[in-house]
Amino acid sequence: MQDRDLGIRTCSEVIKREPNESAAYHNRGLHYVAKGALDLGISDFNKAIELDPKFASTYRVRGRAYAKKGAYDRAIADFNKTIEIDPRSTEAFGDRAHANYRKGERDRAIADYGKAIELDPRKAFYYLGRGLVYHQKGDQAHALADYDKAIELDPKSADAHVARGNIYGARGQHDRAIAEYDRCWTKLFFRMSRFRPLRDASLARPGGNVTGLSYLPVAGCRPCTGLVSSRMRGA
Repeated sequence: MQDRDLGIRTCSEVIKREPNESAAYHNRGLHYVAKGALDLGISDFNKAIELDPKFASTYRVRGRAYAKKGAYDRAIADFNKTIEIDPRSTEAFGDRAHANYRKGERDRAIADYGKAIELDPRKAFYYLGRGLVYHQKGDQAHALADYDKAIELDPKSADAHVARGNIYGARGQHDRAIAEYDRCWTKLFFRMSRFRPLRDASLARPGGNVTGLSYLPVAGCRPCTGLVSSRMRGA
C-alpha cells in the first residue's frame, strides 16, 4: 500500500510539472485502482484518453476498472475500442471474454477466449478461462481438454489442477480428483483457508466442486516521459 501511495504522489508531481503528460494520468489511475479507488482511477484514465485517444492500453485498463464495478457493458465498450486500435491485443480479448462471461454471454466468452488463444497459444490462462466457461455450460469434454492444455503449458497452475479435479469429482473419479487437489494443496493453503473442508466436501458428494478462485491478470504501467522513476514503470 505504501508503494501505491508513493506512486500516486510521484505521478501527481509529474502532472504538476507536465499537465499534458497522459502517461502520468494513466499510471496514477493504475495506482488508484490497485488501492480500490476505482472512481479516481477511472477519472485519471478519462484524462489520459483525452490527452492521447489512440493509446489502446488506457481503454483496456479503464475497462477493467469498470468491470470491477460491475459495469460490464461499459467495460466491453472499452475492450472493443482497444481491439479497434490494436486488433492483436490478446489481453483485450481475454478481458472481454471475462466480461462477457460475467454478463452470462457464455458463447461470446468462448469465442473471445478462442481468439486470445489464436493470438497467443502458449498462455495457459486463456485455456483455463475457456475451460471454466465450457464447464459451466455442462460441456465437460471440452472443459477437460482445455484444463489439460492449461496444465501442459503451466504444470504448476493450482487453479487448473483444481478445475480438472472438479471434472473428475463430477464424474465420480474420486481418486483422480484427490490427486489433482493434493497437487495444489500447498499453493492454495494460504489463499483458501477453507480449502481442506471444501476439498473433502467435494469428494463426499457427486458433482462437487472446489471454487473461489480468481483469473484476472494484472495491468502494467506506461513509460512516462516526464519522469524517470522505476516505481512508476514497475508498479
